[in-house]
Amino acid sequence: MEFSRLRAEGGFLVSAALSAGGTFRNFTVVLPKPAAGAEVVLPTRCAFFVPRQWAGSEASVAGAGGAKVAARVERPGVRSFAVEPGVVYIVNKA
Repeated sequence: MEFSRLRAEGGFLVSAALSAGGTFRNFTVVLPKPAAGAEVVLPTRCAFFVPRQWAGSEASVAGAGGAKVAARVERPGVRSFAVEPGVVYIVNKA
């Protein structure tokens, strides 16, 4: 099962796949760049629920060129990270 470019709160586009064994893969998040001249307020952070299948593990986030992005704990099971428009972020089990 998989989904691609699902629009999430804040305008994020989220994609992910779930293997037959129940493992998340290809979990990506992107905040699209607004159209030239558009006056919009964009979020500066993305928050997500850590998949239940990752219980006991942390989530790692990588941005442009594979650079590690710091994720902070918002509350149990919820992490967030800073975002820039146009950058594709990849979320994995740490």
